[in-house]
This record gives sequence, structure tokens and C-alpha cells, in this order.
Amino acid sequence: MLMNIHYWMGIRKLQCSHLSVLNKESPLSPLLFAIYLNNIDSIADGVKGALTGTPNFFVTHTLFANDLCLMSNAPNRMQTMLTN
Repeated sequence: MLMNIHYWMGIRKLQCSHLSVLNKESPLSPLLFAIYLNNIDSIADGVKGALTGTPNFFVTHTLFANDLCLMSNAPNRMQTMLTN
């Protein structure tokens, strides 16, 4: 990342520009994705998920490839997961 500081009408401004982008084809992409999603289940700590067909079995989230689906039977529980 390249950062430049300049002044415009006496106000200090900071400009940032990226020199490179990590694309999906990069060998680092799967590793960085795994590191980022390593603790994704912590968003559902203390939240009762959606009731399934099995009695007393609740699911808070599912993860498939790069898709995350949060599930809950109550809007306030969903909001708790979104704000965690």
C-alpha cells in the first residue's frame, strides 16, 4: 500500500493506493480464507440456532466453500450473530 500525505486548502489529506491485489487464483487465497474463517463459529456463541427435523438439534450456521449461511428462528438471535 502506498500512502501520500498532501495539503489542500490548508487541510491535511491522506491518500492510499494499493500496489497489488490478491486474486482468487493466487496460491495464498485458500490459506488466507481458511485463516479468516477459522473462528467463524464464534459468532454463534450463546445463540440458539434454527430448529431442525431432529428434536433438540439446532443449527446456527453452515459453511460450504466460500458461502456462509446464518440460521435462526428469531430475528433478535440473527441480529446477535450479525453484530458479534
